[in-house]
Amino acid sequence: MTKAEDILQTAAEVMKQRGALRDKGEERSMERTVRVFNALTGKGLTDVEGWTFMVILKLCREHTGHDMDNWIDATAYMALAAEAAVDTPPKPW
Repeated sequence: MTKAEDILQTAAEVMKQRGALRDKGEERSMERTVRVFNALTGKGLTDVEGWTFMVILKLCREHTGHDMDNWIDATAYMALAAEAAVDTPPKPW
């Protein structure tokens, strides 16, 4: 049985591994991603909204077929959204 603590630990490890491969030592690609998205679309997406979008993506993928990777990634994205939310005033939905 997979425990919540195991999922959290795995999400932290995966986030570090992917960050080392794709970013500057840690997963911090959302600021750049939303900046480009906003430039292309004229929208005003925040980093928190970008991470929230990724959580929703993983939940939708899980709905069409179980894969633990969906849960691990969604867990990591929620943590990144929470981190970004500390410095981002909430926007009304």
